[in-house]
Amino acid sequence: MKDESCFHKSVLFSRRRPGTDTLLRRCTLCGVNPALFDYRERTGSDPTRRPSGTCCTACAFNMLLRIADEEAREWAALAAA
Repeated sequence: MKDESCFHKSVLFSRRRPGTDTLLRRCTLCGVNPALFDYRERTGSDPTRRPSGTCCTACAFNMLLRIADEEAREWAALAAA
């Protein structure tokens, strides 16, 4: 039986090139800071559900922390079982 609950979330970041947009985009997550990265998040095994957008450094860091925290909780639950 395949366990779909482990290692199923990922996020891909790419650096935005300066000067490619005439207008400086804002982060789609916080709406405040300038967007320095494009991101594409993959949730679960469904490839059609891919939140994506542009984000600032702080939001990119927070996304990584959120994913790491979720993974740590999953590992702790497996260890406790």
